[in-house]
Amino acid sequence: MGDALPQGPRPRPAAVFNGNVAEAAWESFTLTMRSPVLLKRIEAFSRNAPGTGALMTFKDSPWLMSIVVPRPPHFDGQPEDVFTLWGYGLFIDTPGEHTGKAMAESTGREVLDELVGQLGFGDIADEVRATTTVTTVTMPYITSQFARRDVSDRPLVIPHGARNFVFPGQSWRSLRTWCSPSSTRYAAPCTPSTGCSASTGPSRRCTTPCSIRRRRSRP
Repeated sequence: MGDALPQGPRPRPAAVFNGNVAEAAWESFTLTMRSPVLLKRIEAFSRNAPGTGALMTFKDSPWLMSIVVPRPPHFDGQPEDVFTLWGYGLFIDTPGEHTGKAMAESTGREVLDELVGQLGFGDIADEVRATTTVTTVTMPYITSQFARRDVSDRPLVIPHGARNFVFPGQSWRSLRTWCSPSSTRYAAPCTPSTGCSASTGPSRRCTTPCSIRRRRSRP
């Protein structure tokens, strides 16, 4: 739809956002556990009861895995003796440290093995495998809204000439501006006065102007 709008000096190519799956894809996984052994070990390790802690990221994981443990019951009708957690990996084409396989090529059992290995819980691995079902989902465009882009690649929320409609959502351009690092896949905020904010570091570059001072809508 964005490509069809007669807006700006040139068309906005959809390929900017859907043409590079390697930069935009994640893989998520959900554990259905019929034993509390893994949950109790994570609680002792993190010192957080389920539902009270933040996202746990394994910064040295080749897949850059993260997990979050919700307070049970998380699902309607969830039995008292069934537990769950959700997680994801960002670098799904990198070989795992404990499986030696890319996350995108791994079975649910192998994703579980990598998680247990990252946690250092090898002593309970057999029981966890025997009592856990793993559901994996690959999301090829989940971070496409953060793709490196030109300022005109994302259509305006209010297209030129529009009088009675808008396009809210992540696929449209608000007046908030961003810097995108030249060497990484994620964008970072710009500051209007100086361009890239200090936190982005000297090696990053702005791909959108940072001089817009009008009231900004939320993206």
